[in-house]
Amino acid sequence: MSPRRRNPKLLGHGKPWRVLMVALVALAAGVAICLVIYCPTARRQAERPSERPAGMEIHRPTRAIKVFLPKDVGTSTFLTPVEVKVPATADLPRAALEQLIAASEEGGTSRNLIPMGTKVLSVRIGKGIAEVNFSKEFISNFNGGSHQEALTLNAILHTMAQFPGAQKTRILVEGKPTDTLGGHFEISQPMSPDSAWLESSGSR
Repeated sequence: MSPRRRNPKLLGHGKPWRVLMVALVALAAGVAICLVIYCPTARRQAERPSERPAGMEIHRPTRAIKVFLPKDVGTSTFLTPVEVKVPATADLPRAALEQLIAASEEGGTSRNLIPMGTKVLSVRIGKGIAEVNFSKEFISNFNGGSHQEALTLNAILHTMAQFPGAQKTRILVEGKPTDTLGGHFEISQPMSPDSAWLESSGSR
C-alpha cells in the first residue's frame, strides 16, 4: 500500500493566524511602552503653561513723563526735557526722580547729575510744595562746584514742577532739612526752578 500523501492545501493551515497573533502581541507591547515611557512625558508637557509665541509680548499701560537732563550747547550747558515712559501705575513724581538717578548712572553729560548712590526715600506733594526726601548719599557723594550744584538742583526742581500742585520743591535728606548741597546755594526752604538754566533760555 502506498504511503498516505498529505494534502498540499493543508500544509499552510494556521500560519495566517500565527502571524496575526504575533502582530497583536507586538502592538500590545508598543502600547505598553508608550504608556510607560512616552505618555507621562506628553502629559507633563500638556500640563505646562503654553509658551508665549515670539513677538506676542504683553503690553502694559505706560505714562510719559519728563526729566530735565544736561545738554551741552556750544560752550554752555543747559537743561533740556527728555520724555521717558514709566508704568501707568507708578508713583509718577517718584518715578521721575528715579529716572534722573538712572540717567546719572549711565554717564555722558548726565554723569553724576544726581550724586552716585542717592536713593529716593519718599516724595509727597501738597499745598503747592513737593517734598523730596533723599538718602544721605545726596550730600555725602556730591563733589561738584557751583555750576554742578546749580545743574543738580534745577534738574530736580524743573522735573518736579511738571506735576500738578508742585510749584516749589523742598529737599530733605534722611527726612531732615539741610542748609546746602555743595556750599553754594541755600536749600533749606522750598525752591522754585530757575528758567535761566533751560535750553530755551538761550544763555545765562
